Amino acid sequence: MEGHNFSPRIVIVVSNDSFIYEALVDNINCKIELVDTGFKDYINSLGKVDVLIVDKLLSGHEIPIFRVDILINCTKNKLSQNEIYFAKPFKLTDLIDTIERNQDGKNLFCSINKDWVYSHQLGRLSSAEKSIFLTDKENALFQKLLCIDGHLAEKDYLRHEVWNYHQDTESNTVETHLYKLKQKLPSGLLEIKNSGCFLSIDNLK
Repeated sequence: MEGHNFSPRIVIVVSNDSFIYEALVDNINCKIELVDTGFKDYINSLGKVDVLIVDKLLSGHEIPIFRVDILINCTKNKLSQNEIYFAKPFKLTDLIDTIERNQDGKNLFCSINKDWVYSHQLGRLSSAEKSIFLTDKENALFQKLLCIDGHLAEKDYLRHEVWNYHQDTESNTVETHLYKLKQKLPSGLLEIKNSGCFLSIDNLK
């Protein structure tokens, strides 16, 4: 039942020169872009960035951090609490190894519309204004609904996939968690029907 195709993983290099970009193009198997100016608007237009490499003096407010899964900072300015810092001079092989280690595909990181970005690893939906943190079960439910074709699932399917319950076991468990999840999520995102539920998503990247 699972089969949604997410957008390709993408690495963005923010720099005044193309040295790092050219080294990565030859050694990393994913989409790579070099951006000098207008990078904030560009990142917003992409919806999400899997790896952002900053090799240009910036301040943290110049970057939509919530849209970035992994931030690699090659400058002396601290940009985020969760950044990976590379002091110059560094070996490009170390940078490539770091990207590859963090690009294993185990973390689902995607934009679910123009405002919200989801990280399965963090159990979090984030926008420019706020973050919503999910419990383990809520996170598992949300991921299942994101990944399933059409973002539509029967409650019995969710009960089996998330709790490994049989059809006649604790029938109210899924309903309880779904209603709590709906209360947390942005308005209109999760719709619950008698036998199933779906995420109302127009633009998933």
